[in-house]
Amino acid sequence: LAGANREFEGWVRAELAHALLGKGDIDGAEQQAAASAEVARSQGSRFDEVRGHLAFIRSQLMRGGEQALSRAQASLERAQSLTDEFGINVFLAELHECRARMALQRGETSAAATSFELALKQYDAMGAPLQAERLRRELGN
Repeated sequence: LAGANREFEGWVRAELAHALLGKGDIDGAEQQAAASAEVARSQGSRFDEVRGHLAFIRSQLMRGGEQALSRAQASLERAQSLTDEFGINVFLAELHECRARMALQRGETSAAATSFELALKQYDAMGAPLQAERLRRELGN
């Protein structure tokens, strides 16, 4: 992207990463998500940087394995830091959900249950009934 549209690059790359994940293209999603977070960081777009980190975390969760979880953890920490520092609360539920999925991959079922519950509470509090319903169905609640 160039010119006036450059300010949307972080957002567009994060959306592209999610679309690639939907197609099962983990490598492409990982590349776009990492670029999304980096471009947004360089432009000072904290909101889009969190979006990029969330897409990156999801790519790593799909990839699986200890190295991917380690990369996801670093991205989660950065996203949480930005969320806390700048009050970007719209992503809290997604961060809790990612944290829960990471805990599941590590075999930490108690931690996963706690994070899933926090995600559900946040989805309900922010008025996102479809997300809450999706997660409840997935969890069998």
